[in-house]
Amino acid sequence: MAVAAESSLLLRRNIFPLPEDDDGQERPLHQRKIGSYFIVAAELFERLTCYSISGMVLVFLTNPPLCFSPSSALAMQFMFIATMYMFCLVAGVVSDSYISRHTTIILGYFIYIIGYSIWVVATFTITRNIDPHNLTKATECDKCRDSTISDQEYNKMVMLVIVALFTISVGAAIVRANLAVFGAQQVSYLLKLLI
Repeated sequence: MAVAAESSLLLRRNIFPLPEDDDGQERPLHQRKIGSYFIVAAELFERLTCYSISGMVLVFLTNPPLCFSPSSALAMQFMFIATMYMFCLVAGVVSDSYISRHTTIILGYFIYIIGYSIWVVATFTITRNIDPHNLTKATECDKCRDSTISDQEYNKMVMLVIVALFTISVGAAIVRANLAVFGAQQVSYLLKLLI
């Protein structure tokens, strides 16, 4: 008798109409399953890219030709992380109050792509100023930066890095605030359909 009680369902199976997404569209069960897998993969890769750039920015800024002091590079890294967490609140309010979560996630990834594009331009601009034939000299920063780089070129490189990091942190905040919640909505809809 105990075995029969253990194998019986705790909740009876209910037939619910297909729930609507926050954009008002109904989706069948197989589309929600596929969407849930994509959401988990997107969350994984978003965290991978965000934490990898957060980890390497300190090394990138302290090496030539930028040669930030360790305290300045650490402050820049902390500002990157702080901006990311501060904009999570703004992104959550915007997605809950003004536009749908789905649209907010797409907007966040679009900003993310723009930020990484600026990062590629910034790293290309910075690395083309390193002399590949003189790598032994380029391994350590002097007390001041390389004298072959003009002040205008140096300021341009620093501004590109700052804009890239800010844009990436805003995109990461938008995605981080909404993607996990969107995935949880899909799973809760799947559970309602299965129970």
